[in-house]
Amino acid sequence: MMTSLNEMKEDLPEELASTVDELTTTLEAVEDPGTSPQDRQGVIESARQLTTALTTIADDSTPDELREQLITLVKETSFTLRISQDPQVPPEEQSLVIVVVKRSTSAVKMICDPETPQEQRDQQIPTMRNLYAAVGRAHGEPRVADNAVYVSTGLATAAAPETPPEQSEELTETAHRHSQSLRKYSDPKTSAKEKAEAKTDMEDQGARMGEEQEDAASTDSEQEASLAEEARVCTNAVFESVAEHRLAEGLKDLVPDSWDTEGVKDFWKAKVSAKERDEFLDVLAQLRNDANVHAPVEIAQLITELAELVPRDRLFAALGSTPASQCEQTASDLDQDYDVEVGNWLVEAGEE
Repeated sequence: MMTSLNEMKEDLPEELASTVDELTTTLEAVEDPGTSPQDRQGVIESARQLTTALTTIADDSTPDELREQLITLVKETSFTLRISQDPQVPPEEQSLVIVVVKRSTSAVKMICDPETPQEQRDQQIPTMRNLYAAVGRAHGEPRVADNAVYVSTGLATAAAPETPPEQSEELTETAHRHSQSLRKYSDPKTSAKEKAEAKTDMEDQGARMGEEQEDAASTDSEQEASLAEEARVCTNAVFESVAEHRLAEGLKDLVPDSWDTEGVKDFWKAKVSAKERDEFLDVLAQLRNDANVHAPVEIAQLITELAELVPRDRLFAALGSTPASQCEQTASDLDQDYDVEVGNWLVEAGEE
């Protein structure tokens, strides 16, 4: 990845040379063993998605206006990623920055696609810039963190190939409006009255975002998947979206006693267990001594605890269409096949 970036420098405008160096430095920094595997992967994926923008910038056929917009976007994205490596920034804020950048840069490919409607592109770029301004001054405020996740998730779903054009346009517009309110809310120059108005608007846009994510999920073609595979997709999205300390507290009764000696630093991901695949997931974590560990965890217990961490009214806005629908499907399967009630995520018959 770093080699690829350095090779691109000679084809890029001189003003991006320092930005490419900055990206390379960030990629080198996350190779530190103390970096959580999830954060490391998030930075790598973000940088990989930015190479699409760099390739478009280097292409002589790219319109000048788009090239200038992408240059600014790459600079601001790289600068925001550097916040995740600032030792003065608390670890959970660092992880928030990475999640937001990773999800929002999912839209870069769509932005660079000449087939993308110009109106949609003109909303996606400022949305990303609003996001970066907000997370740069979040300072641990949960409301800013939550809404930044919602906006970046909306961008990612809008850009996903499986999202129909109509839903993509709706999500892009809502994410843009949401990001404007978020930026205003997080701005220290905003008056108390304006901040209250921005807060109300964020709540409205967040609810709309969840509804639109759910609508997008309902248009997906239904695919048969095992309970374990559904639970894996759901669990990984929750692991990425929920703060580490909340995960550690919520899952403390499910992990091996041997992990308690050091304590869990970060839950990284879940994999389908090779054994008893319909009942367990293999959960990977990093302990506070930076050791990487894994252990089988019963799906029914895991999903029940995760449902306590992400209420259903925030499920789609926080996780996105596909993961959230997999959470609901897992809850439904547990209810029907194992008589395990995951009431928080279980869709009542009248709601379908």
